[in-house]
Amino acid sequence: MWVLEDPERHEWSKRVYTLPPMWKDVVDPEESLVIVGVTGPNEFFMSSEYSGEPFQVYYCNFDKETVTRVVIQGVGALRSGMGYSIYTYLNHVEDVKLMEL
Repeated sequence: MWVLEDPERHEWSKRVYTLPPMWKDVVDPEESLVIVGVTGPNEFFMSSEYSGEPFQVYYCNFDKETVTRVVIQGVGALRSGMGYSIYTYLNHVEDVKLMEL
């Protein structure tokens, strides 16, 4: 991964991350994942690329060498067939209160 260290001087550093050994015990080898973003220092957030049931997201902390799987239920009800993509985002907040006009 290339990280922009100093935007003014355009200085980049290269960082290589190795998946923790427990990765094989937590993530199905057939599952297709995408990196959504970074939640903190050395913690990556990944999600399933397709809308399987159950839909799962993963937090991978490279400092602690941990992988946490979070299962999101009910995604299957949103799709009418197999293979639909679901897009996940970090830091999204939605206010579902009704607006008064």
